[in-house]
Amino acid sequence: MVIERYFGIAFKPADETDLQIIIPMMTHLYEQDQIEFIAAEAMVALRGLLNRPEYGRVWLICEEERVIGYIVLTIGYSIEFKGLDAFIDELFIIEQARGKGVGKVAIEFLIHQCREIGIGAVHLEVEHENFSAQKFYRKVGFIDRGNYLMTRTTIS
Repeated sequence: MVIERYFGIAFKPADETDLQIIIPMMTHLYEQDQIEFIAAEAMVALRGLLNRPEYGRVWLICEEERVIGYIVLTIGYSIEFKGLDAFIDELFIIEQARGKGVGKVAIEFLIHQCREIGIGAVHLEVEHENFSAQKFYRKVGFIDRGNYLMTRTTIS
């Protein structure tokens, strides 16, 4: 496992032993976004991603030896974007580390990783009411293309 340092922040590829660290942070993220969270289902989904790197990657975000967040990238394919594209599926930074540039470094790290993998476009989803997140994502280069992300689940 290679821990990469990017502008003083360490990014550790997550593995199954990190689930006990990630799940509590996921709980906070989902509460913050007012999304139902079922830990057992999240564990299954994370394991699926950790065991299939062609589907994406998960990294712990660390400052010195302390985990201060995590970021999840999922990989897809797009005709419009001429090949591989990806979603920043989740980005969480603990409150004490927010506002210090960690999010910006995490996005830049992720963009670098995407270039290495050959991903041509990165998307993300942000709540309509989360104006501070929208402002942050615009600041780091994301644009609102005027589209709506619409979803229909296929699993009952």
